[in-house]
Amino acid sequence: MFASIAIPCKAIWTAGRPDRKRMQGPSTFDSRTTARSLAFLFAAGGLVGILTAGRPHEYDIAAGRTVALSAAVVALAITCLRVSVYL
Repeated sequence: MFASIAIPCKAIWTAGRPDRKRMQGPSTFDSRTTARSLAFLFAAGGLVGILTAGRPHEYDIAAGRTVALSAAVVALAITCLRVSVYL
């Protein structure tokens, strides 16, 4: 009754087979692409932090710390962009 569960499906599993087609073209997971992607994510996070601090808020919230942290994140993003050229 349950014998059909144990039979592997050869049509689905193709990993490691010699007749499997290899990826053509440049890899999208190299170090330059990764560094640029992280840089854009850091920059987006920093800009969201700066925009958040610029919006109206209560006085007891430390907007200066938020802007300083966001500026540091944007600086890190620029550094990642600069370094990605040399990878």
